[in-house]
Amino acid sequence: MIYLCGEPDGISISKAIGKVVDGKWILAPFQRPKAWKWKEQKALLESLLNGIPIGVVYIWEYDEKNSHLASREVPGISFKKDDVQALILDGQQRLSFLSWMKKSSIDSNFNQGPGLIYFNALEGEFTTRNTEEDKKNGVIIVNNLMKTGYKLEIDNALFENNKALGHANFTEITHKINTLHSALNDRKIVYQALDKRATMGDSFMIYERVNDAGKPLKGDDYAEAALFSLYPALHTEIQNAVHVLGLHPQDNSKTSFKKAFTRSNFIRSMVDELYHTHNPNSKKDYPLCLLMNFKDPKYLDFDSNKEKKLTKNKIKETFKKVEKAYIHLKEIFVDDLFMMDDEGVNSTFCIPVNTYLRNAGTKISSHEKGQFIKWFILFHIQAKPYLGSQDRKIKEDCAAAREKFPFKDLIEQLRNNAGANLMFTAKNTLIKFGRPGNKPKPQTKFLGHMQLMISIYNGATDWFEHKKLENVKRVDLHKHHIFPQKLYGKENKLTKDYIGNISRIIKRTNSSIKDKAPASKSYLPEISKRKSKALIAQQIPLTNQNLWKFSSKGLGKKFMEARVKLLGEQINSFIKRCDNDTWHQKQAEETRLSFDEMLKSSETQDLEFKESMLWMIEQNKGSKNFAFTISKEIAGFMNNGGGTLFIGVQDDEKKPDRIIGLQRDFDWIKSEFPNDNVEEKFEEIYFARVKQDLTKKNYDKIIESKFHTINGVKIFQVIVPHVGEVRIKKYKQYNYKTESFDTIKDVLFVRRKSSVQKDEYINDKGKLVITD
Repeated sequence: MIYLCGEPDGISISKAIGKVVDGKWILAPFQRPKAWKWKEQKALLESLLNGIPIGVVYIWEYDEKNSHLASREVPGISFKKDDVQALILDGQQRLSFLSWMKKSSIDSNFNQGPGLIYFNALEGEFTTRNTEEDKKNGVIIVNNLMKTGYKLEIDNALFENNKALGHANFTEITHKINTLHSALNDRKIVYQALDKRATMGDSFMIYERVNDAGKPLKGDDYAEAALFSLYPALHTEIQNAVHVLGLHPQDNSKTSFKKAFTRSNFIRSMVDELYHTHNPNSKKDYPLCLLMNFKDPKYLDFDSNKEKKLTKNKIKETFKKVEKAYIHLKEIFVDDLFMMDDEGVNSTFCIPVNTYLRNAGTKISSHEKGQFIKWFILFHIQAKPYLGSQDRKIKEDCAAAREKFPFKDLIEQLRNNAGANLMFTAKNTLIKFGRPGNKPKPQTKFLGHMQLMISIYNGATDWFEHKKLENVKRVDLHKHHIFPQKLYGKENKLTKDYIGNISRIIKRTNSSIKDKAPASKSYLPEISKRKSKALIAQQIPLTNQNLWKFSSKGLGKKFMEARVKLLGEQINSFIKRCDNDTWHQKQAEETRLSFDEMLKSSETQDLEFKESMLWMIEQNKGSKNFAFTISKEIAGFMNNGGGTLFIGVQDDEKKPDRIIGLQRDFDWIKSEFPNDNVEEKFEEIYFARVKQDLTKKNYDKIIESKFHTINGVKIFQVIVPHVGEVRIKKYKQYNYKTESFDTIKDVLFVRRKSSVQKDEYINDKGKLVITD
């Protein structure tokens, strides 16, 4: 028997809202989070407009039986315990929404609910966006109907515009607005209260029964309500944990983990910890029925195999254990799988994952982590690993995850669920990835994560700059279409965005490649000559360069298919590596020389030596114009991967005294600018020359330069990043006959150097312009 306070009573909607806004009616501890979205909120307003009753509200009067509970606030509305009169058992969604409307009308910074709601009375439409208030034509802010004086403003505006509206429209608009105003302020809402004999079990039974007629309660809701009744702060604990775990690892203003760390997963993992069953829908069966006994809830102590009293401290302990495991999972996502979001991750799979991590602890060995990652990857590259009896399969995985050596059983169960061939094979690779142009497979988003992860473990670097992808912030790491987007029409979007056409490079490199076709000389052919490892690390096929060519018929599909087959092979290799303790070791990047090694090296693709910047050795005289040779080298580096330039060092690495210093430049500066500091003037001339010669300004801000003292003499080092498409405004070439500089305008330099070639400078079409 449920004890009710006599017959239901009536209260105006405005007074009921006032009780919520004033903190007199608050939420029962087991109330679920807000579930209504705009669709349901809009439907409530339409019901009010059409005179439809909005249902009974159930409350539990606040007294000695429930005042000890740590009750919850309606989101965004604080309360003082001494002011509380009742706990809301049913009606949270309706009362919360209407109260948020009231709060939004008086506080522009209030951020709960949909914000301001507009009503077009002539059209009878409610909306929250793309609308402006227009009272004289019947477009009003619904929230403000709860404010004194707003209705009078509307009436006056409509009266003044009566003639323009016409009698019919004026009548219809005023009728609808009057009806809505009356509903929000005067219409009664029925409420039923539990009397003082009621218990927590009675209150929850009301909560359960009335919700059967509204938005159906799920098993999670029952389990959550039962846990909250003992530990009301659990709601906030879970809410905070979900928020923190969901944040993007490199940008706390964004939420990027939305599937693994959910309220439902927390509740289910806690239930699994307490009862060794993850599915709260079996609430009437043993052992979950122990949780639903509100008078004396119990849990199963699996060490002693006995039922024990469930307490607030036990729930806190269980939550902390579950939270710690999910924190560990996010660390694995970010640190080992290089995932910045959980797109493509199976949400329910994270429940047995949590089971394993709870039991294994945070200090799992390298071998155990390798086995875990192997299982995790194998699961997610299958199409529908939990197809069929999902709950049974999850329960089996949770049971296996509790064992001391779980992975043999877990992978065998996966094989039974998904089929014999878990790895990629010649026959199934394109089935698992899907073909270019076809609808993406369920596992496609996860395979996108794997593509980047495998590339990082391959030691991938950017294609132009010497930066390891692992060390580049994700916001600076762009998805690059190898066959550029402009080659595809709207009808070929699925081909354009196919995983085999996507690579990762830094923002500047992506901008410099722009819309070049991969077969153009300054794109893949050029990169393959100097950074083939960087291409191999990202599965670019190098053996058949015909695949790089685009045709309107083939659309690059053969290239894409060849590439995903390489990716499948590399994922297979990584999965096999996970059986070894050294699985996490990354391949070495292409070697870069240290500072001392550079000074002992010969000139290379990304290393140049100049004896001077201002002193022309053959002419035996100095000139500021000669500094143009430095601008030329900088432009060449900027257009082809970046590099380092030393001034004051001869280019013959075999000479023991190749470091000659800048004394001749300094002596010329002293003669021309006797009052200036020589080093400062040297830098001034250098920066001015770079700004003058390059077509785009401010490159001096991204070029790093510094003096060094070596063996008692000064040299100057210039470190140049890759930029791309940097042109020299006017190329200055010394004419030995006229003993002056000739000018060639707007030249794009691309540095190409090998052991058998001189420096060559070409235009962007690959045509040789100048050879030194």
